[in-house]
Amino acid sequence: MQDATTRLPRLIGTVRRLVLASLLTCASHIKYTSHVFNILLMYRSSVMDTSGTHQSTASLWDGVAIGWSRFAAEIEGIESDLTSRIRSAAEPLNGHTVLELGSGTGELAAQFADWVGPDGTVTASDVAPSMNEVQRARLADVLNARVAADVDVHELPFVAHSFDTVVFRMGLMMASDPDRALREIHRVLRPGGRFVTAVWGPFTENPWLTTVGMGAMSLGLVCGGPPINPGEPFSLPDPHDLRGRFTDAGFVDIDVQTLSATRHYRDTDQHITMALSLAPPLAAAYRAMSSAQETALRATVAGLTEQYRDGHGALDLPMSAHVALGTRA
Repeated sequence: MQDATTRLPRLIGTVRRLVLASLLTCASHIKYTSHVFNILLMYRSSVMDTSGTHQSTASLWDGVAIGWSRFAAEIEGIESDLTSRIRSAAEPLNGHTVLELGSGTGELAAQFADWVGPDGTVTASDVAPSMNEVQRARLADVLNARVAADVDVHELPFVAHSFDTVVFRMGLMMASDPDRALREIHRVLRPGGRFVTAVWGPFTENPWLTTVGMGAMSLGLVCGGPPINPGEPFSLPDPHDLRGRFTDAGFVDIDVQTLSATRHYRDTDQHITMALSLAPPLAAAYRAMSSAQETALRATVAGLTEQYRDGHGALDLPMSAHVALGTRA
């Protein structure tokens, strides 16, 4: 396993090529991608410590549980395209025993409980105790769903061959050691069982989040460089690399599909407020910033997203994600 020091130059080179390609092929993205490139160069020597413990990871997500609960309906609406892809990859589901990792608000677990039917079961899980409380509240009346608390994806508290299906929507890239997590997921699947996950593509293709992060970095409100190191949102951007990790963990019949779509926000305020409420580093910065700093941040992000705003003020921000499926032989 390469450490952050050796991986960062390779990732920077990849991002540099992506940015330059975007500049050459899509004039409408010049302002955004130029800012990406400048921020990347600003932090080119930065190496983040991504070796956080189970407890520190739980604490990070505990800090944003209120935000996730507040925006639960909006999150599901924005993620609907990804959810449809995940469901299609996981089918058939009727009667299956499903484990969802990183369940967040429990909304997706509730949908899976419906899809598996009364003969199936769904176990929602999360590393953060506060997220577990949100899940319990959401799933209290869902008879075929339960919540498993304090679940570390690197050391799953389940015996081998426990589940027909494991789902991890937008969480594998947040694991500090995704290869270990994949091996654990493979272990708890029954023979013939399937794992479905979705991870974000390159950060240059996801301005829905990166515009807020870059705005905060450019104003000195957060530090550490673009979130491309292990355990960060854009740490698994390459579909070929993702396929290789699945193979190394023992999965077969692997399929990786890229979804390019948009995330709709009713206005700039909703976009920025959601990002500041849901992403742990941004949420921490938000709690510490002054009103003047918040005003400056909102103005900076509004400028970066101007090209995606329609005549009524709504935003349709590009997103890129990979939906991956693997089967345990």
